[in-house]
Amino acid sequence: MAKSNPARTEPLNYGPDKGGAILAAWRGLYWLFGARVDAFRVTPEGILVEGLTMAGDYNPSTIVEDISKKNRRLELVPTYFYVNGEAPEPFEISQEITQFMVQFFRGSVEENSSRAPQYLRKAAAEFKTSVGLKSKRGPKKKVIRIDQLENVDVETLSQIPVAELEKFMETLQSIRDSKQAVTA
Repeated sequence: MAKSNPARTEPLNYGPDKGGAILAAWRGLYWLFGARVDAFRVTPEGILVEGLTMAGDYNPSTIVEDISKKNRRLELVPTYFYVNGEAPEPFEISQEITQFMVQFFRGSVEENSSRAPQYLRKAAAEFKTSVGLKSKRGPKKKVIRIDQLENVDVETLSQIPVAELEKFMETLQSIRDSKQAVTA
């Protein structure tokens, strides 16, 4: 029997040793993992996090451990607003998510690697899909418009593999032959 995930994880509290990392990564935690807190408390010892929960699919302990491997600086803005209960700005472009992933998770899979953990890649993909940020993958397509053949750059054509050029030429010849048969 499959075990279903709860809607939210159990609330966890973190002390200054992890609280600063959580607050520094708050934007990504909030949007990618559905993280929420009861409160951030600023103390002379550091940041205390009270009642951290995440969407039920994620393990907050693992995520917090991964982002806590390096000390992070807390910028006054937007940290001040987060401490006062304001939600972070959502990611608007895919590059912001990539930047978050590299900044907070670099080396968490293996030392000296920028590979992201599978749970992070899954969360980023789900977020991008939910808000329509899917990025194009692969090389940029080269398009040659038939109605603008006079503007085709010879350098662009020279980069096309010979086999594809031959296939294109065969197609053109076939079309030419069929048109000539109709007019004959």
